Amino acid sequence: MKKAPALKEVHKRRRLEWARQNMNHDWSKVRGPRSTRAWLERHQVRVLPWPACSPDQNLIENIWGILVRRIYVDNKTYQTKEALMEAIQEAWEDLDQEMIGNLVLSIPNRIFQLIQRNGSPTDY
Repeated sequence: MKKAPALKEVHKRRRLEWARQNMNHDWSKVRGPRSTRAWLERHQVRVLPWPACSPDQNLIENIWGILVRRIYVDNKTYQTKEALMEAIQEAWEDLDQEMIGNLVLSIPNRIFQLIQRNGSPTDY
C-alpha cells in the first residue's frame, strides 16, 4: 500500500485552525480517550460542551439506517468497491420523499419527547 504524503506545515496549520473553530465532542469513553483530550488541550482547541450519551436527534441518522438496511438486505455482500458504490447510489436515489417529509414533520414530537425525558434517549 502506498503511503500518503506528509502534510505540509501550512496544511497542518489550516486544519488545526479549523478544529479550533469547529470542534464539538461528547467525551464518551469510545471517542474521548485521555490522549485525545490531551492533544486538544495542548493545541488549544476549545470544544463545545456536549453531554456524553446525548440522544442524537439528527434526521440523517435515520436516513443512514434506511440506506444501510436497503444496501445490505438479506446480508448481501459486494465483491468490488464499484458494486457497493452503485448500490449506495441506487438506494439514495430510491429514497421516498414522503418518508423524508415525515421525518421532518416528526421534529416537534422528537423535541417534546426529549424534553419529557430530561435529555434521556427517545423512541426516535
